[in-house]
Amino acid sequence: STGLRPSPVNLVPHEARTWSSSIRLHYDAWNRSHLKVEDEEASTGIVLNLAFENPEGGGSVQVGESFSDLDEYVLRKLRVVMPSEHTFLDRRMPLEVQLWHEPVMRRDLHKLAVDRQEAIQMLERLHAQILAWHSEMKHLEAPSGANTSFPNRQTEQDWANFARERSVEDGEALLKAAEKVQKKIELIDEQVLSMNQRLDRPDFARVVVLSAFFLAPHELDSLLPAGQFVQWLKDTAVVKVKETKASPLEEKQHAVHTKEEKRNEEKPNGWRAVLEGEKRKSTSRRLEGRKSSEVFSFDSLEPKTKDLRGSLSAAAFTYQGSFTRPPCTPLVRWFLASEPLAADSQDLLGLAGVLSSDPACASLGEDSAGSSVPCSSGINPSDGVWWSGPVQATPEVGKKLLTRTVATASMSFGEFSKPKDTQLDSELVSQLPWIYIQAACGVLLICSIA
Repeated sequence: STGLRPSPVNLVPHEARTWSSSIRLHYDAWNRSHLKVEDEEASTGIVLNLAFENPEGGGSVQVGESFSDLDEYVLRKLRVVMPSEHTFLDRRMPLEVQLWHEPVMRRDLHKLAVDRQEAIQMLERLHAQILAWHSEMKHLEAPSGANTSFPNRQTEQDWANFARERSVEDGEALLKAAEKVQKKIELIDEQVLSMNQRLDRPDFARVVVLSAFFLAPHELDSLLPAGQFVQWLKDTAVVKVKETKASPLEEKQHAVHTKEEKRNEEKPNGWRAVLEGEKRKSTSRRLEGRKSSEVFSFDSLEPKTKDLRGSLSAAAFTYQGSFTRPPCTPLVRWFLASEPLAADSQDLLGLAGVLSSDPACASLGEDSAGSSVPCSSGINPSDGVWWSGPVQATPEVGKKLLTRTVATASMSFGEFSKPKDTQLDSELVSQLPWIYIQAACGVLLICSIA
């Protein structure tokens, strides 16, 4: 895009400056059943948009310097792009996964509506309990009919005492229920106040995007968490693309084709059948244990081992940019993981094959990460896509992007922690009565003179 803050851009890592704020990741486990495919107009390359259908999204990120100075955004969409839209040193990477976040207002409004409905139900229950308690009190005040229903006055007195004690207990229970309702209403008031305060922050209306990039190194000999993420994306794409594009006729043709394959397997045909059988066994052994589950936890990318190729880096490049598609509104804060993640080249090509329906990508070659990638969808090294090895060995892209000055921000998992009330931070001091501040200043003055 063009304009004052165009996106995507070309990154030159050694020119990055330091940014005082940081980004904290707090994501839920992602279930592919909660995702739906969104169409994208005027897209170039291979693109898949997976949007979260639930109001809570896929979790949230916090951007700021501390618990009292932050903006929060909800994850709404995963955007899978092949090759990457951003470039590093004028080279693209095979895969860029963009996590798109919006301000928390919609999530907070949904939560506020749920809390309000709960408060209404609590008030209705409290009202019914008060009416029942009032009816019981009237029954106690009614005349006993000259004690005709009791054998003696002592029995009547015992009954009255018991009924009075029970009424007192019921009254105390009503007071506790009223306190719960009051606390619920106070919580709603706090949420409204917090929402109003967020509206006043300068970056409230921004969109935040976190991008992770993937390479396919030759020496990758084990399945790392980053590779599991790519497999989960590939399997999710298979399921979701079929749900979106499959028609009843296509489903019927697929069933017939599958039936024919099974029948051919049952009828071996000499040496060709033996070779095909050995090939299937080899493929099965190679792919054994590599199927992903329906759920993926992004927290698994948190650095926990010495091999950081499969983990998200602890830093990210950041800049103020725009949407990458028209109208290219300049309201996006971009965070780009400073180090690419490692994935298997066959998984990357398999993902490209699913998204592009390119048989050249779908037929995975053994030397897929080498000098010639068996794919015609613009993700070959000759297209300026850096798959592995030294970046200088990959030619630069034909159409170069604008190089932007970016900053480096720290990136970690978990939310900003709330400070303990015993710590005298600036926010707590500002809430103290003025007389306490004067007393503290007086003590400090006396001690300094003494």
